[in-house]
Amino acid sequence: MGHRADIVSLKPGDLREGERYYAHNSVKFWEYLSNLDSEPDVVHANDVFSAKLARERFPDVPIVLTVHNILAQETLLDGSLVKGSTIWHNIRRAEIAGIEAADWVVFVSNGQMRTFLEEYAVELPDDMISSVVYNGLDKTIYPTKHKDRNSIPVIVSVGRLAGVNYPPLKR
Repeated sequence: MGHRADIVSLKPGDLREGERYYAHNSVKFWEYLSNLDSEPDVVHANDVFSAKLARERFPDVPIVLTVHNILAQETLLDGSLVKGSTIWHNIRRAEIAGIEAADWVVFVSNGQMRTFLEEYAVELPDDMISSVVYNGLDKTIYPTKHKDRNSIPVIVSVGRLAGVNYPPLKR
């Protein structure tokens, strides 16, 4: 039997042999979805905009959305937008629509989930928020070897190595 994973992206990337990638602009992305010869069993969207598009194209297919960032919040932090502006409200509405389009929502932290639900005043059914899956490693699967550091504390902070890049929002 087996399976097939189609990876659809708006950005070209390194292609691996034997896997199916489609790198298109947003119009080509929609055309690709519209011309699929069969419906997928499940769609995993990595952003709210893709979740909304997938719901429009596949109204009866389960959609799992992983929320990696909250765009309206991040654009405030980097100075791209002003809270309360028309563009900010439009982004916020689009993010809410993307969340509501999903069947299951996975957040990458409890803090992010609280921020989204409280800031956006969205009430989602308990069964819609499937879980929080932290970005990181499971230390039970990938144990680390600890070295004696002579009682010197070691602090590690992991975060995004690149900023959010949404060109239409940049000034």
